Formats: sequence, structure tokens, C-alpha cells
Amino acid sequence: MTRRTLGWTLAAMLVFIGGPAQARMSPREIYKTKGPGTVLIVASEEGSSSSSAGTGSIISAQGHVISNCHVIWNAAAKKPLPVIHVFLKPDKVTGDMNRDLSRHHSAELLSYDEALDLALLKIKSPPAGLTVIELGDSEELGPGDDTVAIGHPEQGGLWTLTTGRIGNNFEDFKGVPGKHVFQMETSLNRGNSGGPLFDVRGYLIGVNTAIARQAADGVAITGVNFAVKSAVVKKWAGEHGLSLGFGSEHLEGAVAAGSSSAASSGSSGGGSARPPAGGTSATAVDASVQQAAGSGPATTQVRRPARFRSTYRTPPRPYRRHRLLSAVDAVRNRAQDAFDDLDSEIMRRGGR
Repeated sequence: MTRRTLGWTLAAMLVFIGGPAQARMSPREIYKTKGPGTVLIVASEEGSSSSSAGTGSIISAQGHVISNCHVIWNAAAKKPLPVIHVFLKPDKVTGDMNRDLSRHHSAELLSYDEALDLALLKIKSPPAGLTVIELGDSEELGPGDDTVAIGHPEQGGLWTLTTGRIGNNFEDFKGVPGKHVFQMETSLNRGNSGGPLFDVRGYLIGVNTAIARQAADGVAITGVNFAVKSAVVKKWAGEHGLSLGFGSEHLEGAVAAGSSSAASSGSSGGGSARPPAGGTSATAVDASVQQAAGSGPATTQVRRPARFRSTYRTPPRPYRRHRLLSAVDAVRNRAQDAFDDLDSEIMRRGGR
């Protein structure tokens, strides 16, 4: 038996006995199995022809949906839009709106948080057999991990899939306490707001929330997108009556956090969630809704990039953003001085 044949045999044995490779789903598999749990959300004023559209994820069999606050928000009136419609994915997306948007349901707003940009909805009279999207522990993931998003990008198709990787982590994003986010290259556009960010297990590890497209000086920006981490979603939902647990399937090299039927203690930060005017507080959500995979305190083994470990002579030094930018400016200034000296020398030699 050659070395190559032996390698193939060992790989096949690993898959057969249920090794870590089984935990990974292809983007196509995620789309087929989790796409039906992704919804189109359309919100408007009573009798208005204009509306706000976005994406959401079904997170309970009772029809609870997580999305962004700004999807259902009237910025001019500074209050939620009163009329909310949810559209379930058809068996096949055709591009014909009459066919693709035939599975229509009304929904109510249970709670929202402007600062965290989260909103909790519930489908009125939800149909049986809803596809429920499980949460994954966002603390198990970091830069370099593969991600998949499903949403309804403006000028694109309904239930569109995009892929990419996590690029960075931010805590207290834009100064909002408790708003921890992933930055990722996974493509988002207007209409993707509120939709799910999946990991390779098909778990929801983020709620897509923001994009960066133009710098202050007008320079175009691409591939910079943000999602509120699932750990923030789980904590916030628990504080408002909906108990969620993380999925039990482990990532290779990490121990998944133990799921608890009770929400994590402490404040989510970023301002308290408020019930809609004249509506029902989210604390009225049926507390019997349970998706927890187990119980007990959360324990997480943080993964380390093994291929880099041996090259660290000393721990990497933290940096402050203004110090980093100052250093970059200093390099640019030195480079500009060098070009100025070159121009002066050219002029001195008569432009030759």
C-alpha cells in the first residue's frame, strides 16, 4: 500500500467512525436545511405604500423571530412601525414575486433595543413544522472561521446566500456596552439586515447588522460587514422571556459551552429593551419555550492557532487605535518627505 493510498484510507475511516469532519456542512447543505428558517420581514405604517424590508431568523417552533431593530423602525417618528409582515421561504425561489411571497403571515413586535439593534418578533398563528435555527456559541469562533449568510440583498434575489470568513472581533461596538460583534468579509447589502450568520455547523452565530461602504473622504470600502454575536442574542432574549440554548455539536478543537435553560445573568448593556407602544412587553413571551441542549454552567475551551504558537517569542502587545494610526501617519510623512526630496533633486538638475 502506498503512502497516498494509506492517507486516503485513514481519511475514509475518520469520516466513517464519525470524526470531526462530520461537523462541517457545505454552504449548499446549510442553504437547503436552514434557508426555510430564514424569513423576509416587511414593516410599514398603517395604509402606507412605503415600507422597510429586511431579514430574520426563526428561533422557536412557536414562531419567534430575531432580527434588527432598524428593520422595523420608523427613524423619522422614532418609534417602531406598527404593521409587520413575515414571508416564509417557498420550496423553490423562482424570481416571481407572486409565487415566492405566497407564504405570508402577520407578526407582532414583542421587544426591541435600538442600541443593540435587536428586535424580537412573533408570527401570529404560525404554521406547524417551522424550521427552527439553532444558536451556536459565538465565543468558539474567531478570525479565519468560515461563515455563510442568507438574506434578501437590495437589487439581488430573495433568499440569497453569500459566503466568507470572520475577519475580526469587536467588543462594545461603537461604544455600546455589551454590543459584541464579528467583522466579516461575508458579503452583506441592504436587505440582509437582521438575517442569520451561520458557522459550518449550520448554527446561527450572528445577526447581520451593518455594512461599511464609504470612508469619510469618499473612498469606497468593500468586504467590511458586521454581525451581532449570538452570545449577545441569547443573553438579550433571555432577559425578555425567551430562553434559548446553544447547539450541542462541538467544533473541532473546542468544547461547546454548556447550554442552560435560564438566560445568563447581568445586563446586556446598550439600554434596556422596550415594549412597543400599546403592545405587550416581551416578558409576556411564553417562558415554557425551551431550546436548551442541557444545563449547568458554561465552560469554553478557547481555541489557539497552533500553527502560529511556536513563532511567538513574547505575547503580542495590545495597541490603542490612535497609537496605531499615529504610527501609520508617521510612516506616511516620512515617505512624503522622501518624495519631496526627490522632486527637489530633479528640479535642481533641470528636470532630467
